[in-house]
Amino acid sequence: MREANAMTESWMTCPFRFTNVSAEMRGVEGKDTWQHRRDGALRQCSFCGSLHPDDFNSLVEEGATVIPTDRVYKAYVDLPGTMIKFYFIHMSELHIGRFVQLLNLERIKIAYPGHFYVPPAILTLALASPFSFGAILKVEGHVPDGQIVTLLDPFYEYLVDELLKDPQVMYSIDPRRWEEIIAAAYDRAGFDEVILTPRSGDLGRDIIAIKKGFGALKFIEQVKAYNTGHRVTADEVRALLGVLLAEQDASKAVFTTTSSFAPKIESDRLIAPFLPYRLELVDGRKLIKRLIALR
Repeated sequence: MREANAMTESWMTCPFRFTNVSAEMRGVEGKDTWQHRRDGALRQCSFCGSLHPDDFNSLVEEGATVIPTDRVYKAYVDLPGTMIKFYFIHMSELHIGRFVQLLNLERIKIAYPGHFYVPPAILTLALASPFSFGAILKVEGHVPDGQIVTLLDPFYEYLVDELLKDPQVMYSIDPRRWEEIIAAAYDRAGFDEVILTPRSGDLGRDIIAIKKGFGALKFIEQVKAYNTGHRVTADEVRALLGVLLAEQDASKAVFTTTSSFAPKIESDRLIAPFLPYRLELVDGRKLIKRLIALR
C-alpha cells in the first residue's frame, strides 16, 4: 500500500514528457473519418467515437473538466448534460506538445481524484527532469531593473542534452523558466552583466544583457513560450520595437519564441528596416541552435 501511495504522489507532482506511440498502437489509420456531432460544434471519429484532438485540446483550454479512467488510452470530457470519450492515440505530436504544456503548467482541470490514475499512453513521467530539481541561475545582486544573474553550468548542460534528445521538451517548460534559460545563455556567451527583470512591470523587457568596455552593447530581449500553433504577430514585434526606441541606450532588441513568427513578418515595412542589426527574431529552431552553440 505504501508503494501504491508513493506512485500516486508521483503522478500528481512530477512533470510529464512526450512518448512516441507506434502506428500499430494507433491502429485506426484508414478507418477514422471525422464527422460532426448532432450539435454541429464538435467532431467525433466515425470508427471509434472519440472526440477530435483539436476539439479536445480546445475544450481543455477553455476549462472543461477531464474525467480520468484506469485505461492508458482513454479519458472523458465533461460537458453540460453529457460526457464525450477521447482516445489519446488520435493525437499528433503537435496536439501532444500542447497537452503536455498545459498539464505541466497545471492548467488542465481533472476530475476526482485530481490526477490521472495511470498516465495516458502518450505520456511518461520525467522523474529526473532537469527542470524539476534545481535552478539554472544564481542571483548575484539587485538593480532597479531586476536581478543580476549568472549561469549554473551543470543544469545548462543537462538542459541542452535533453533538448538534443527530444526537442518537444521545450513545450513543457514554464514561460518564466524560459526567461531564466535565455538569461543563462547570455552569461554563457560572455556578457558582463545579465539582468532578469521581474515577472510584472518589466516594461516589455524580460532580459537585459550588457557588454562593457570597447564595443559596448546593451541587448533587450522579450521571450514568448508559445506552443507550435501560436505564432508571434507583427503587432507583438512592433511593440518590442517601441520599447527599443524608447530605451535610447539599447543597442539591439531580440524577440525569442519557442514557436514561430507570422508569415512575411520580416518584410513588414515597419519591421524590415531594423533587421538584422537592431532587431533579431529567434524562433523555436533557432533557439535550440543558439543554446547548443553555447554549450
